[in-house]
Amino acid sequence: MAIGAVACWLGGVWSDAEARTEEARGTEADRRCDAFVNRLYGSYDKTRTERLRALDPVEVSSLKDKISAAAQAESLGSARAAELGKFIDVVADAEREVTLARRAGDRVKKDIEGERESGKLTTDEADAVAPLGESAAFNTLLTVDLGELTAEARAIAVLCAMDRMETARGLTKHLKVYAVERPYSAFFNVAPPDVPRDAHKPLKPGTWLAYLTSVAAAAGHAVPEHVKAVQDREALAWGGVLVGLADKLRAQTPSLSDETELKKVAEGITRRIENEYRSSEAGILHTGERSAHHG
Repeated sequence: MAIGAVACWLGGVWSDAEARTEEARGTEADRRCDAFVNRLYGSYDKTRTERLRALDPVEVSSLKDKISAAAQAESLGSARAAELGKFIDVVADAEREVTLARRAGDRVKKDIEGERESGKLTTDEADAVAPLGESAAFNTLLTVDLGELTAEARAIAVLCAMDRMETARGLTKHLKVYAVERPYSAFFNVAPPDVPRDAHKPLKPGTWLAYLTSVAAAAGHAVPEHVKAVQDREALAWGGVLVGLADKLRAQTPSLSDETELKKVAEGITRRIENEYRSSEAGILHTGERSAHHG
């Protein structure tokens, strides 16, 4: 039941395990949440589903009550019930944090695409700084002791980091740093660059690429020195960091329960990221070799 809620909250990230298309991710996430609520309460309830997906505190509390009742019915003991309740709380808090960051990022992306009123970009950028950089709940999820559920919490923290990277995609460069700086420092021990906290101030050219490549190197997937094109270096660094996160996810996988879908999802996401990185790397390196030959 707890992992079923997580599957609903993670949305498209969870669908990545099955390599869903961009168009199918939202539909699959809706279906998964609908099925979970139907199973949990015995009937479809659109309002309850929407509240659960929105991580409404009252709905999360109701979910905890359901899980606690089930734990008692199965004689799991009060300690296990409390552990499950704490798990739900810390994951919900982390997912709420990710959701607020994503919404802030989406507003900026709409500005960039010209879908909102003229002159709104800088205001939305400034407003996005706080939610993009907020990481208190992520820190808790990454460090909390949840007994047998600790591996699940760590795996979900990695998925939250991947979600943060997806939010960063398409943002202006200084906002990218805000979005990923805490996960990058937590998983790869790389300090963020000195970025102005005032979103109106420009980022020094080259800062983002230097930061990303340093994180990729720390993750064990450094960009080859002979790759010179900025676009290629950024693509390889981005992929290298994602593979580094996949490595972190793989490290948790053996400890995940075999009784839920999380283990299978973690394995599926790891495979997808590695395959995409290998394909991208081969294409970039092959193109570079061919260009050098013609040169």
